[in-house]
Amino acid sequence: MNKWQARQKQLRQQVRYLKENDPAAYARLMQRVQEIQAEEEAQQREAQEQLRLAEERERLKRRRVEGAVICSGIPLPAGLLRRSEVDVEGLPLEGGCDEALLAVRSWDVDGYGRLHGVGAGSQYRWEEFNVADQAPNERNTNGFYSVKLDSYGIIFGGINNYIARARCCGLILLSGKVVEHADGVLRAECATIKCIWYTGCAAEVYFDVPMLMKNYPTTPVYVCTQRQVADALIMIVNLMTLGGAR
Repeated sequence: MNKWQARQKQLRQQVRYLKENDPAAYARLMQRVQEIQAEEEAQQREAQEQLRLAEERERLKRRRVEGAVICSGIPLPAGLLRRSEVDVEGLPLEGGCDEALLAVRSWDVDGYGRLHGVGAGSQYRWEEFNVADQAPNERNTNGFYSVKLDSYGIIFGGINNYIARARCCGLILLSGKVVEHADGVLRAECATIKCIWYTGCAAEVYFDVPMLMKNYPTTPVYVCTQRQVADALIMIVNLMTLGGAR
């Protein structure tokens, strides 16, 4: 018999003695034992609940990010290339005014999961649908800035450098008064976000993407690489060139 077994035998003898010779002390002892057992069980339940909550948080983060479509090939939102009536001022737009005026825009994400500009207009927090305080024209700097979608600008214009400037970019649909500059920059009176492409690779994706989904509930959010974005833009330009805008 080892020391631990000897100690257990001694304790059992003491408990048996109390039970036979001092019922009141035995009752107090049993009450304390029950209290200790209850405390231990409560601590175990709390530890299990904390573990369950931690696992649930991880599961929700995975589900939300997976819900953002970890994609290869980036599917396009339905109805993206629909026609839009616009009033264009400045240089003629390729395809004419009756084509859908799609453009690409880059953003950064603030601590609340809201999109804001990079460079010009960086203080403005974007909504799903945006209207300028004053219509743009060739004499002011008003309007929502974006980059023109055409084969020259996308394929030869260094679009990769543009979309690499921030964690997010996306497609926007321009309407109202639209001014085009000689370098392919567009300024629009109205801008509707059609999709958001999140290209950040850091751990912020687990916070940013769920917040973007919350703040822009009707806008598709995709997690992808910058190369996938460039491929998708070329595909869109090809669709528009072939008369795919409807």
